[in-house]
Amino acid sequence: MRLLLSNDDGYQAIGIRTLATEAVKRGHSVLICAPLSEKSAASHFLTLKRPLLVKSAPFDGIETFAIDGSPVDCVRVAKYLSDIPFEFCISGINNGENVGTGIIYSGTDAAAREAVMAYLPAIAISLEQGGTQDMFQYAANIALDMLDHLAENPMPRFTFCNINVPALPSDRIKGVRLSSISESFYTDGYCKRS
Repeated sequence: MRLLLSNDDGYQAIGIRTLATEAVKRGHSVLICAPLSEKSAASHFLTLKRPLLVKSAPFDGIETFAIDGSPVDCVRVAKYLSDIPFEFCISGINNGENVGTGIIYSGTDAAAREAVMAYLPAIAISLEQGGTQDMFQYAANIALDMLDHLAENPMPRFTFCNINVPALPSDRIKGVRLSSISESFYTDGYCKRS
């Protein structure tokens, strides 16, 4: 399958590189199109008033492009960088969970949302902070297993799958559970300084 991989942590992030490596091992054709630098909490920001610069930055033979824009910009630009149409988009693996209303702020989720708006099925995947390389590999395989399931059981348009993986050894994870978005929200605030 031809996969578009994006994220909000940047093209050099451990999550997206681990995901790409695992996808290639499974026989997928992969193109990474991700931000040049971290764009966490960029939400659905779209660059309108300046040109987007594209940098080719392949690693381990995987076609990779770094865009000086948002995760949404990356998903939109990617189709111009590939001669082969994409069949699925996976955004992540984000370093830190995206739960509850956090998916509204998340650039990881925005990339998946942009993909489904363009008729491209999508998954957003996040690993709780503190994850090891083994945990990122386990999360990558969860996403790729879900990709196989969703390829045979498509979701409605404007719907994407948001996966959160705890930062635990794989033998301590009990399985996957489908749930609705919680109503939790951030209660942080600001500190006034003079």
